[in-house]
Amino acid sequence: MTWLTTYSLPFRRPLTRHQALFLPEASDYIASNASESLSLCLPADESPFLLGLQDAARTHRLAINVGVHEPSAVAAADHLGEAKPKIKNTLLWIDEDGAILHRYQKLHLFDVALAGGPTLRESEYVCPTPSSPSPSNSG
Repeated sequence: MTWLTTYSLPFRRPLTRHQALFLPEASDYIASNASESLSLCLPADESPFLLGLQDAARTHRLAINVGVHEPSAVAAADHLGEAKPKIKNTLLWIDEDGAILHRYQKLHLFDVALAGGPTLRESEYVCPTPSSPSPSNSG
């Protein structure tokens, strides 16, 4: 599903009774590996997906909660000791004016290695939040 499809689906029906739209984690893209994820990751102010959602929030006067990937200033050493960039798995609250009011960076990371199956180590390319976030008021 492209970002344009994701962006347009919720707005095909009148939203007069709705106050917020909740989209899932990794709504901006699903990568097949860490390298692809790093190549697709863009800052919020450069992401066509997020800019489209911010425009939709303004147009439809609708708050949007969405999970995205954001670049991180953190790098970690790989198995060869080379510094590799990491990303943030972030939940954003976009208000009715299209402004990003709150960010929650994922605290827990998903690492799994299934015998005879896939191995996914989110901790290799995603950095967890350095501290527990404070609750925020969405209005």
